[in-house]
Amino acid sequence: MLYLLIIAACLLLVAGAAKSAVDIMSHQPDNNIFMNWGPFFDNRSSWKFKYKNYDAGDLRARFFGSKTWAAMFTDFWHLCDFIYLKAYLGAGLAAGAALAQRAAPWWAYALVIVAAGIEMGGIFELLYRRVFRIRPVAE
Repeated sequence: MLYLLIIAACLLLVAGAAKSAVDIMSHQPDNNIFMNWGPFFDNRSSWKFKYKNYDAGDLRARFFGSKTWAAMFTDFWHLCDFIYLKAYLGAGLAAGAALAQRAAPWWAYALVIVAAGIEMGGIFELLYRRVFRIRPVAE
């Protein structure tokens, strides 16, 4: 049971970090560390990589699935969003399995939900406000 809770905790850290990256790229497109890492990471234009040649008006898929199920391979925003969603789902499954193994009471599920929110929120806030920004922003 303990190993499943540890796995859940680790997945929540990954989910919080990925969600923070998604949000900083969405809400601070000109003020994040990723924009200087290269075209794949610059959310201001990397979304165009889903298409053959967006700027010329060719909106066909760049490769099979690039506009749908394989968009995670086109730019960093979609990759982080994919990681966030899968890690969050995996954490929930691991925590639920751990509690179900021990036939935990209802309040244990509530405690895990509260603890998960604190953990994921903490890593999200730390990265979003202190690590992923280039310049501080008045809040």
